[in-house]
Amino acid sequence: MAAFGFTISSLSYAQDHEADLEAEMATESSQNTLTVEPMAAPGSDGLSSPNYSGDGKVTVERTRDVTLPYKERRGDWGVLFSVNYEQFMPENYNSLILNQDYKTISGDKSIPLIGAEFGAKYNFTLGSISALVGYSQGEIDNKSAGLDKITTSISKVDINIAIDGVMNEPYIVPYAQFGMHS
Repeated sequence: MAAFGFTISSLSYAQDHEADLEAEMATESSQNTLTVEPMAAPGSDGLSSPNYSGDGKVTVERTRDVTLPYKERRGDWGVLFSVNYEQFMPENYNSLILNQDYKTISGDKSIPLIGAEFGAKYNFTLGSISALVGYSQGEIDNKSAGLDKITTSISKVDINIAIDGVMNEPYIVPYAQFGMHS
């Protein structure tokens, strides 16, 4: 008994010559696996299969072709995660305790904030739109002005629009982001 194998794009099939592979492919649904039943158990003709499960079936799994351009391999939905660093300078802050404005208290230093954002992204033809939530926190001190520590935290809800679908591989992506911070 003879067996053969061949590869089409990102699909690999191994099948006994007596089975009708063309009929299997024609009736195949859009699932990610295709199960084909061989006529004899592997090894009876000296060949063996690493995918043999013992039930007389060979399962072939499709993988996403990572060599395709970004525009073609991205799905409809994605996830975004970022770690960020910001400088925060409260311009209209006046301390009720020290009775001074922020610039005098801090020595004209901004507050460094380290934060993270996480969100869902929907891809469309020209780009993507994302909904993000985030949190940042930071602190400063100025002992010479009598300031032990100022701690600041920011919670964020943002919408991001990116034009990353125009080129096949977007190395530079124009985007706009707006939202509410508290």
